[in-house]
Parts: sequence; C-alpha cells; structure tokens
Amino acid sequence: RSATLFTAGHAVGLSPEMIQQLADDIFAWDVDLALDVRPGDRFKVVYEQKFRGDEYLGVGPIVAAELVINDGEVHRAVRYVSSDGKINGYFTPDGHNVRRPFLCAPIDVMHVSANANRPGSLPLLSTLSDHQGIDYPAPVGTVVKAAGDGRIKFVGVDGDYGNTVVIAHGGTISTLYAHLSKFASALQPGKRVKQGETIGYVGSSGAATAPHLHYEYRVNGTYADPHTVEQPAGEPIPSKYLADFQSKAAALLADLDQSGDAVVTAALAE
Repeated sequence: RSATLFTAGHAVGLSPEMIQQLADDIFAWDVDLALDVRPGDRFKVVYEQKFRGDEYLGVGPIVAAELVINDGEVHRAVRYVSSDGKINGYFTPDGHNVRRPFLCAPIDVMHVSANANRPGSLPLLSTLSDHQGIDYPAPVGTVVKAAGDGRIKFVGVDGDYGNTVVIAHGGTISTLYAHLSKFASALQPGKRVKQGETIGYVGSSGAATAPHLHYEYRVNGTYADPHTVEQPAGEPIPSKYLADFQSKAAALLADLDQSGDAVVTAALAE
C-alpha cells in the first residue's frame, strides 16, 4: 500500500525525496502509510521551486500537504520557519507540531509490501502461537526505527520472536520489534534511543515464514493496538510566533485549496 503512494507521487512528478518527505517528516505521526492508504485516497502538495534569475535550479521543500484517506479523513500540514530561525518544521493548521510521541509505523514504509497485517488479522508471515501485533512485510535489511524516545530494555534472541529489541518509553509503555536480521551497531540494554533512530533491520529470524517486522505496542506489558491509542497533540507554536504563523499558514492553505488532487488508484495498488 505504501508503494501506491510512491507510485502515485512519481506519476504526478514528485521526486523520491519529496515522497519520502511526506512519509517521514509530515504524515508519519498521523497515518500508517503502510496500512491506511488505499485505492481512491487523495493527496495534494505545494512545494517551492528554486530559481536564480530566470534559471530554474530545481525543487525546494514541501510547504503544504494534504492527505485524504478512508473516504474523508483529512490530514493537513504546513511548513513554518520563523524569521529568527528558531522554529522550523511542519505544523497542523491550528499550530501544533506534527511530531508526536510515537510514529505510526516504525519502519521505512516505502519498502513495505502491500500485504501488511492489521492488528487482530490472521498472521500471514508469522507462526507465533499467540500472534498479537502488526506485521510489516519488507525486504531483508529494511531499516527499523524506534517508534519513540526511550531506553533499550532488551536486545537479543527471544524464542519465536527471533532477534528482538524491546524499548521502554517511560511510564507503562514499551514497544517490541521482532524477527530482525541484525541489530544496529552498539545497541545494548540501557542505551537511550531517539524516535526515528535505527535500531535494527528487517529479517526472518525466529518463527517467521518470510522477511518482515513484527511490531508490538504494549501498555503494562499487554498488547494494545497503536492505531487506537490516542496520542497527545504535538507541541504548539509559541505564542510570540503565533500571529506570524497564522498569517503564513493561511496563505499556504489557500494555495493548497487551489491545487489539484493526486489520486491513489486501484491500478497503482498492485
């Protein structure tokens, strides 16, 4: 499914870097792009173009983006850079940073194949006796990321899970990443990791029938569907920048309203 976003973006002229930007920097905290993008979903982007005089130098960063999934669920973000350079990132139209405590998918979603397992569905790629979690089929060596900031609780071989990493995130929350081919270098219990940091690579160790990441989000040691756990909103724009943000965001959102849709089609879903 994530491949459909890549293919649709490429079809309308977005570079691979821009598509990766959508996946990694803009929508990674709101949408599981490996599971939630389906045929018929739509996206729009507004991006900068660079010139020196009349000479075209290429494209700049995305400055506004919209993703509409599930027949009307709308996600929007705009880029804001303050005049003093202290604020630089993507924000929701109401002024909250898109970054939140946990990534929706802790893997390079552009390499996930179309048959990722939703929570509670029958496992396609694992023979774990009590399958709870999400399976992301991907080639061996695909990067696996820490879903959130935390401390390594376990790294090693864990029975049917094979090569496994467990991260404690404070309070009652932990995450588990299984069937890895190998771990990131210098990964050891007690080490602090940042959200998005590489912790390992997709493999098929343990009770796996094909290469994939098995991911679990746990509360008090019990599996919880990460897609139904409500995350707090991102940090708001500081009040001293709010008026400037609102003015610039309004212009970008107006541009977004005027741009056409790029539609993820059934043909691109194969």
